[in-house]
Amino acid sequence: MTAEKDAKVKLWTRQHEKALAELEETGVYQAKKRYVRNRMGDHADVYLDVYRWFRRQSEGLIDQPEKAEVPIWLATSPEQTPPIREGIDSVIFELEVPQEDVIIMDTVKWDHIVNYWYIPKDKADAKKHQEQLDKYNIKSESSIYREDFYPQLKQKIIDSWDRLFDSSIQLSDETQAALWQIKEEWVTKVFKDPEKWDNYEG
Repeated sequence: MTAEKDAKVKLWTRQHEKALAELEETGVYQAKKRYVRNRMGDHADVYLDVYRWFRRQSEGLIDQPEKAEVPIWLATSPEQTPPIREGIDSVIFELEVPQEDVIIMDTVKWDHIVNYWYIPKDKADAKKHQEQLDKYNIKSESSIYREDFYPQLKQKIIDSWDRLFDSSIQLSDETQAALWQIKEEWVTKVFKDPEKWDNYEG
């Protein structure tokens, strides 16, 4: 996606309330690997692995501050934003972010990456890939990435992930966004109260 000069994108993200404290104290919030480990537990390594891939492949597309360890994920509509739950220390930010600082992506394509699946070019390519899996009697596609029995297939899957950045290839109409930091000046609203968020219409 080519950023237009001065164009901004409206986005929403739910974060731990410590993110708000960090923003108020330093003017910038950057997510850390330990946050992922605390939130994802035994599944953290899966996410950190693909986050490393995402950092390498998105280099040059948007600004990546050196101290930003993992991407921050955002919704492209308020309806996609996880709610504020009672008893959980979270806030929701409404942001207006310069287009040049954010990547908008097909949500289903990202889901394929998180699951270590192949991103097909189109339906015909998806069918061809499935036929290849059937030929080798592979029942769990993610096992190709985790194990080293099929190095060529593994590389094929990894290479296909670059299609995440190709807007001409779509697996769904659902989108999400990623950036590497939140700046205080991008924040237009902060929601702490579940009822106020429930009544918010964007």
